[in-house]
Amino acid sequence: MINDIIEPFEWIDMRDGKGTVSLDAGSYREIFFQRHSEQFECDNGNGYDWEYFAEMYLESCFPEMIGKIQFDSEADEFCMYSDERSVLEEFSIELKKVTDDLENMEEIWSIIGERHKVYVALEHTSSKEVVLSYVGVTKLPLEDRLSQHQIVGRNFISLLLVDSFPDSDMARGYEEVIEEIMTNPMLNKGHLFINQNNSIHPYADKDRYENAITVAIGGMRQRGHMSQEGSLVVLDNILTNFDVSTIHNNSRHKDQSEHQVAPFGIMKLDNGMFSACLDTISYKKEIFSLRSEEGIMGSGYDWNKVAGILLRKYDICKSDSIYFSSEADLFCAYSKNLETLQELVMKMKELCENDIELKRIVMDMK
Repeated sequence: MINDIIEPFEWIDMRDGKGTVSLDAGSYREIFFQRHSEQFECDNGNGYDWEYFAEMYLESCFPEMIGKIQFDSEADEFCMYSDERSVLEEFSIELKKVTDDLENMEEIWSIIGERHKVYVALEHTSSKEVVLSYVGVTKLPLEDRLSQHQIVGRNFISLLLVDSFPDSDMARGYEEVIEEIMTNPMLNKGHLFINQNNSIHPYADKDRYENAITVAIGGMRQRGHMSQEGSLVVLDNILTNFDVSTIHNNSRHKDQSEHQVAPFGIMKLDNGMFSACLDTISYKKEIFSLRSEEGIMGSGYDWNKVAGILLRKYDICKSDSIYFSSEADLFCAYSKNLETLQELVMKMKELCENDIELKRIVMDMK
C-alpha cells in the first residue's frame, strides 16, 4: 500500500481519477521549519511552507515532472495532485525519503533553498571595450557560474549581480524582462546581449508569463532598476560603477580537460560538488524548434526535463542526488558524485547522437 510507504503523507484516490497526496501540516518536521523560520511563513511548517519546500525539491531534482504535479495547499494542509498516478507516486515516495531523515532534509535544503540570483555578464568587444552581453539566473555562487560559462566556450570576464529572489518565477521574470529589452535593437544600443531563449515563454503559459512580467516590471520600478520610461537604469549603473581593474583571469576551467564530454563541460565547484554544463543557445535547436510555438525551444529548462527523463529511465541517481540549476541559455546539472554525473552526461551524449530518439523525447515532453 502506498500509504504505508509515504506515511505521514496520505494518498487519496479522487472520483475524477486524480491522485491526491496530503499532509496535516504543523506536526511533522517542526524543528526543520523552526531552524529556517526566516524562509517560511510559519515556525512549525504550515501547508504553504510544505508546498514551497515540495515545489523547490520538484524543480531542482525532478524537472521532468514539472507541469505533471500541481499544488493546492491551505494553512493547515499540504496538498498535491496529478492525473498521472505513477508520477505522483514516485514523487511522493521521494518526498517522504528526503524528509524522513532530518539531516538529509537539511542537506537538501542547503542546496535547493538558495536564493535565485539574477546577474549580467561582462565581456570585451574586439576593440577591448567592456560591455554587458548576457543575463542569467543561478542559485550557485557567481564565480562558479562564471567558470561554467567559460568551460562551454563563452568569453565572459565577470558576472555582476542585479538582484536575488526566493521565488524562481520572480527571478525568471526579471531575466525575461532584461532579455527582451536588451536584445531589442530599438530599445538597446549600449550593450551586445546574446540571449536567444526565453526564460518564461509567452506561448507556453500566457497567464504565467504575463504575471511574471508584470511583477518583474513593478519590482524593477520600485527598486529603481527601471525608469518610468522603461529604461533599465540598473544596467547602466552596473557598467558605470564597475571597476575594470578588478577583473582577474579565471582559468580554473582549463584544468578540467580530463572530465570533458563534448559538447558538455564538467568541472568541480568550490563547494566540492561537480557540475555538467551545456551551452543551449543553438545546440539541437532544429529539433526543439518543432515545438517552439508551445514554448519548448531548447532552453536550459527544456534540457533539464530531457536529463530528468534519462535519470529515471536508466535509474542513474541511485543514492547520489543530481540537482539542476539551469537558465534560459545554459543547462547545468550538478552532484557530489563525479561518476554519477558522468553517467548522466554519457547518456545525454548518446541521446544527442540519435536525433530520432531525441526528437521522440522532445515531442513527448510536457
